[in-house]
Amino acid sequence: MLKGYSYEGAALNKDRWDGKKIVCFGDSREAYDGATYWSSVKSEWSGKTCVGLQQSLRDLLGATVTTVATAGWHSYQICDAIKAYDFTSVDAVIFDGGINDWNNPQTRDAMGEIAPIGSTFDTNTRYGNWQSAVEYVLNNYPGVKIYLCVPYIGWYGTGSSESLFPYTDAKIKKDIAERYYLPCIDLYKCAGLNELNRDYFFADANSNVHLNNRGNKLIGDIIAGFILVN
Repeated sequence: MLKGYSYEGAALNKDRWDGKKIVCFGDSREAYDGATYWSSVKSEWSGKTCVGLQQSLRDLLGATVTTVATAGWHSYQICDAIKAYDFTSVDAVIFDGGINDWNNPQTRDAMGEIAPIGSTFDTNTRYGNWQSAVEYVLNNYPGVKIYLCVPYIGWYGTGSSESLFPYTDAKIKKDIAERYYLPCIDLYKCAGLNELNRDYFFADANSNVHLNNRGNKLIGDIIAGFILVN
């Protein structure tokens, strides 16, 4: 049992989330919630509706969950959307996404490095984009709870062409969360996704990037449980 954790405390925390509004930002991994699975999935998921990780937040927290996400978005596009968003009636925001930056020549943002709080951030870098988005919310909507997610693991391609999304790219938001003392969910390291169980949890036929409904529930339950005790 986690230090300071109790089931009674989690239940009280759940009451605090009933009817609250959470906004989830991300890329295709979030955007497919409620959509029909695309054509390049395993046959068992073809034509079925994707139940995203957001459903666990609705079911376990009782919160209203809005999604701002588009398939193919890079970090700078997610962060631009965050900095254009009106959080006036929002209680919490989840910063997810970032896997599309890696190994993709279309992205404009290099890795960069973390900067001191209050800096002028280089938004041609991933660190700069995410830090600028974090400070946008902190400076303009200080009452909004921010949760940062390290993207869960993924594999592009199959066989000899397979490549693993590396933790060095994934952990950007973890470094930023530590800089600002914000809660961070390290899905890369805590979700338990690996080479032995990925076929059970991922929907893609020719890679392992997008989760099926079982995988989305796994991730959604982790995020909801984290929110309940943080």
